[in-house]
Amino acid sequence: MKARPIILVLLGVALVAWLFSRPPRTPVTRMSEKFRKDAEKLEQRAAAADPDAALVRLLLGENLSERRFSFATVAQASSGKKVLPLDQSPAHTRVTAATYSADFRRPSILNDFTPALT
Repeated sequence: MKARPIILVLLGVALVAWLFSRPPRTPVTRMSEKFRKDAEKLEQRAAAADPDAALVRLLLGENLSERRFSFATVAQASSGKKVLPLDQSPAHTRVTAATYSADFRRPSILNDFTPALT
């Protein structure tokens, strides 16, 4: 006999948990449909008025921050000019090492004559 109240309590707890964890339903009315259609029209107008915004949205959807591109590919795509891709040759290895170890701060001789950069 004790099992029946325990089962009822567990079912009640499960029902309450289900009610609070499900996404809320929004009623579909004529006004909500009108607002949704108006929002779609505004978004289409904004995309047509500003093609740069459409391009930015497209690029954001591509997850470019997680991808890697070679410099030669980027240079050719942006300028139309071909450049040699870096490989493991001694000259390319020296250039790459010098680039990574370069200190791009101002030379100390200029510190007396130029304002401080912040």
